[in-house]
Amino acid sequence: MGKILLLFSFIWIVLSGCQTDMKKAFDEIKPGMDKDQVLEIIGGPRAVTRFHGKDRWFISFYSHGVRYEKEIHFLNGLADYVGEPYEPPPEKQAAYVDKKNEEENEKIYQELIESRNQMGQGIQKYEDQVRGTDKVRYVPQFEPIQ
Repeated sequence: MGKILLLFSFIWIVLSGCQTDMKKAFDEIKPGMDKDQVLEIIGGPRAVTRFHGKDRWFISFYSHGVRYEKEIHFLNGLADYVGEPYEPPPEKQAAYVDKKNEEENEKIYQELIESRNQMGQGIQKYEDQVRGTDKVRYVPQFEPIQ
């Protein structure tokens, strides 16, 4: 019984020594690798999405008690981006785009109001012409008869 326990302990120590450090394994991944190569090195992702024609793999792991979050983007099956969670450039972030759209919408709204005002003035001018109220009419002044 003691020999079996000793054998299992030895196997456990050997196998735990073979355990790979995920941080080092992740550092081995380079752009240009295909999905199979990445799966062999670090295993499967925590989550997968498809965005702008790219497959995005989200990887999270612990190394020496520290949690890491990484991303790998694949374009046409090959790694295109490997690193920290992707942060789009400021001009493509939602808050910036929303602000820009609000400014454009406000500009369009002001143009619409100006157009309606001009149209209203044009209609008023037309109505005055049709009625003849746009012309000064001479009304003679008569002296009262006595």
